[in-house]
Amino acid sequence: MNKKWTKWTACVLVLLFLCTLTACTAEDHYKYTAKLYFLNNAGTKLEIEEREILLPNDEQVSLPNLVLSELLKGPARSDLKRSVPEGTSILKIDVTNRVATVDFNANFRFDKEVDSIFARTAVVSTLTELAEVDEVKILVDGEDLRTTDGSVVSTMGKEDIVYDSQLVLADYKYVQLYFANKNADGLVAEGRMVAINSKESLEYVLVSELIKGPEADYAYKTIPQETKILGVETREGTCFVNLSQEFKTKHWGGSAGETMTIYSIVNTLTELDTVQKVQFLIEGQKEEVFIHYIFNEPFVRDESLITQP
Repeated sequence: MNKKWTKWTACVLVLLFLCTLTACTAEDHYKYTAKLYFLNNAGTKLEIEEREILLPNDEQVSLPNLVLSELLKGPARSDLKRSVPEGTSILKIDVTNRVATVDFNANFRFDKEVDSIFARTAVVSTLTELAEVDEVKILVDGEDLRTTDGSVVSTMGKEDIVYDSQLVLADYKYVQLYFANKNADGLVAEGRMVAINSKESLEYVLVSELIKGPEADYAYKTIPQETKILGVETREGTCFVNLSQEFKTKHWGGSAGETMTIYSIVNTLTELDTVQKVQFLIEGQKEEVFIHYIFNEPFVRDESLITQP
C-alpha cells in the first residue's frame, strides 16, 4: 500500500512539475506577428510574409534584433526568396530616438545596385513596421553603407519607400540617363535604378530624374532645377514633353549648353522602344525657338553626341 501510494504521489508530483513548467513558459513568452519583406521569385518586387515569433518576457531582449534575425533566416513561403544575402549577420543594433542603427557584417555588400536597393529596402520596411522605429541607418562593419558608385546611403524611413495599394514595393527598372560631360561637348550615360508606380509613366520618371541631375562625378546637369514637369505623354511614337517656362528662363544659355539640354532628354527618352521622337512644349504650347534652337518640330535621337565618361 505504501509502495502504491509512493508511486501515485511521484506521478502527481511529476504532473504538477510539468504543469508548472508549462505555465511558466506561457508566462515568460508571448507571440508577436512580424511583417517580413522578401523578394518574389521573379526578383521584381518585395512582398510581406507574416511570421509569428515567440518572444521571451524579458526587457533585455531586443524586439528589433529578433525580428531582423527572422528576416535574415529567409522566407518560409516557396513563392518568395531572400532579400538579404545569405550569410549576413547582425553585429549590433541600437534604437535611439526612434532611429534603428543596424551594423551588418561584410556579407551585406553588393555588386549590383538593384540588389542593394532591394536588400536595404527590405531591412527598412521590416524594421519600420515596429512601433518603436521610424527610421533606419545601415552600417557595414561599422562604416556607412554605400551605393555601388560610392555614395553614402542616408537614413531611411517609410516615406523614402514607394508602395502601391497592395503594400507591395513599386517596380524598379534600370534605365540609362544622359547628362553633359565635363567639357559640355557631349553626353555621357549614367545607369540608374528608378521606381515606377501606377501614378506615373516611365517617360515622366525619366524626365524627373534628369531634372534631379547626375549622381556620377563624371556627369553634369543639363536642365535647370527650377523646371517643372507639366505633362509627359507618348502618342504614336512621339513623346510630348510639356515643361514650365523655367526650362527656358532659367537656362544658362550657349549653343553647346542648349544642345546638351535638348538631347539629354531626347536621347534618354528614345532609349525606350516606344519613343522614336520627342516634341517639346512650353506651358502647353509649341514654341518656335529655344533661345537659338528651332524648337517647334520633333527631335530624333542623335547618337553622335554620346561620349565615354
